[in-house]
Amino acid sequence: MQRICEVAVAGDHWAEEHLAAMRHAYARAPYFRSEIHWISDLLHTASRYALLSEINTFLIRRICERLGIKTRLYSSTIFDRSEGKNERLISICKQLNAERYLSGPAARSYIDESLWHREGIEVAYKSYDGYPEYPQLHGSFEHKVSIVDVLFHVGSEAYRYIKQSKQGKL
Repeated sequence: MQRICEVAVAGDHWAEEHLAAMRHAYARAPYFRSEIHWISDLLHTASRYALLSEINTFLIRRICERLGIKTRLYSSTIFDRSEGKNERLISICKQLNAERYLSGPAARSYIDESLWHREGIEVAYKSYDGYPEYPQLHGSFEHKVSIVDVLFHVGSEAYRYIKQSKQGKL
């Protein structure tokens, strides 16, 4: 079985294809003109990498920098491996001396919370609801969008927007 860190990108035109899709979807967004140059430069620089995990790491780090997010990021490849979805994540958390694991809501389908609690690690799930709504181009507000949508609609206010929710600060 191929590991995620070994997956190569198929083709070398993916950046232009993504940019074309963004132009089609967001050309009328309020901050399209001010953000598309940065995003274009970002994707073209990322396209120099051959592996999908390298591209993703590069993009995540640059977007975090752009938004002023200072969370320390790790590659799972630096940790001792354990077999099993829960066991692998628990092992990483233990190697980091974590007491709490925050996961996306889709992981509820496979996380066995009893295994986590037995190891003394609390499991919490992030909710993407409750963020302030902003006018989007197409239809009613959709919470489940990428950072690209936020950047094109609110521009440099994106950091303040993603740090807010109706439940309070994250």
